[in-house]
Amino acid sequence: MFEAPAFSIRGVIMIKDEYGCLWPTRHAFNTLFDILVEANQQHRMSGCASTDSEGDMRIEWIRPMGSVHLVVRKSGEAYIYHQVGDSYGTEDVMPGRLAYLLGQIE
Repeated sequence: MFEAPAFSIRGVIMIKDEYGCLWPTRHAFNTLFDILVEANQQHRMSGCASTDSEGDMRIEWIRPMGSVHLVVRKSGEAYIYHQVGDSYGTEDVMPGRLAYLLGQIE
């Protein structure tokens, strides 16, 4: 019998497909959560969260002005991919920078 990990975020909706639910590793979840808590102090915006079969987590904010993607690997390694207008790139995660980029796509 499959047992779900003992952690959650309020408001998360788990969607099953033909493969079941994909759960992030605890380390990826905790790292992503810590980044979001700190960035949320500066900027609040809803995004779409997903996991993959390796236990990695991703949150994507896609708006008409651009997109920001926060990716956290199961190891805890994290990066931000962003595209705002004609500018795009990949950066190491800094909560202040994440908040700034989210503000650019509002």
